[in-house]
Amino acid sequence: MKVAVWKILPVASILTAIASPACTQTCTGATCADRYSLADLRAVTGGPGSYVPADATGHIAGQSDQGRLRALAPAGTDGLLVGIPDASKLILYGAALYLGTSDGEIDGEPGDGFGAAVSSQTQLVVGAPTVGNGPTLPSVGRVYVFPYDRPTLGSGTGDAAQTVTGTVAADALGETVAACGDVDGDGLPDVLAAAPGAGSLAGRVVLLPGGSTATSAADLRGWDGDVAGDLLGHALACADFDGDGLDDAVIGAPYADSRSGVGTGAARKAAGAGSVRIEGKDGEILRIDGSQDDAYLGAGVAVGDLDGDGLPDLLVGASGRVTVNAASDDLTGSVHLFSGASLRDQRATGLTGDRIKDTATFTGDNTRGRFGDTVAVGDVDGDGILDVIIGAPGSNTGSTGNVGAQTGAIYVYKGPFGGLQGGLHDDRVVGDAILTIEGARVYQRVGESLALADLDGSGASEVLFTTREQP
Repeated sequence: MKVAVWKILPVASILTAIASPACTQTCTGATCADRYSLADLRAVTGGPGSYVPADATGHIAGQSDQGRLRALAPAGTDGLLVGIPDASKLILYGAALYLGTSDGEIDGEPGDGFGAAVSSQTQLVVGAPTVGNGPTLPSVGRVYVFPYDRPTLGSGTGDAAQTVTGTVAADALGETVAACGDVDGDGLPDVLAAAPGAGSLAGRVVLLPGGSTATSAADLRGWDGDVAGDLLGHALACADFDGDGLDDAVIGAPYADSRSGVGTGAARKAAGAGSVRIEGKDGEILRIDGSQDDAYLGAGVAVGDLDGDGLPDLLVGASGRVTVNAASDDLTGSVHLFSGASLRDQRATGLTGDRIKDTATFTGDNTRGRFGDTVAVGDVDGDGILDVIIGAPGSNTGSTGNVGAQTGAIYVYKGPFGGLQGGLHDDRVVGDAILTIEGARVYQRVGESLALADLDGSGASEVLFTTREQP
């Protein structure tokens, strides 16, 4: 890997993976967005303000023929895991990134999509959704669980402590994964893995218990989408929302219909409203539904203690319609913050579905922006208080007048949030962001992937994200 590096200063450093083309021919039209390849990892340094990728002050040149960078995840507090599924590769960067070298790497098998999804807690989980099981069962998918939170140089899939393979063609097990704490009460860390293609895209999420010897997804406990097209498992997270000391599964289904009651037989209300399920050891704890057609609640999920009360709070992206009167193809998007304490109170009173109320709302301003497609929480400014980070990869902010430009944007909102501290509902708009990163060219899709980590040891998390480049 060819490297040129500039040391990054602390404060709000922003690392951005810049994509450049692998194709050599002129590329025009919306489908070009899927042809761009990873080339560079860059760093933009600065405090509150507005930035574009060209503001990068640090630069690592990658290999454009490896295919598009897709998955980002923190490794501990000071590492970045980068998945490149077209190359079946996972790369770890830590402090050595500033010296121009990676800290570790795992290679999958050609064509298996290894690195499409990655998550790390006390163990490392990697999805390979295009693994096949013979010529008649393509893309059954596979999940690898490694007994460490970051790879070392020379690691391989043979180091995996657990390997689980899907059984149905096109289920794509491992398209999304989450490394969790103890979910089932056996004292061992567990794993969530999604197979979004299951049931004609209804989606299925399986729980892989720590220490399990199961090698087939068919042998695992799981949750299924209600109907075809729900895409259950599009977003995953884990946290203890019912106070039993165990992690609960947080599962997004952005294309699910809302319900007017509880249970699979409940009447349906809003088509494509989206939902988030919180599933515990003994069953469903809570379900949150979008309140209108095509809201796409559950496009992104993140958890963290945003008010300092010791309870996890839930951040949910809804990257579709914001208002009932919006056009049917509106993708302005919004993000909803639910305090952990409020969720417990509302659950205790029997509220569910679209009657669950948030405590803060963030709203996009671009009709194709998909604001909320990605969300994250972390301390970006180093003040010890978690901030909210939101991606809008469809935004055209960097290309005035071109509604399909997909230049993309990222917005950072400073915590704390009034609604979480017993005050009035906290409403924030794009203009309230303390830090904005906007793509400058068509199809860059800034904000398509997000992660946070303090790679330079400054005490503040860098915002990590991918972009693509026009050939």
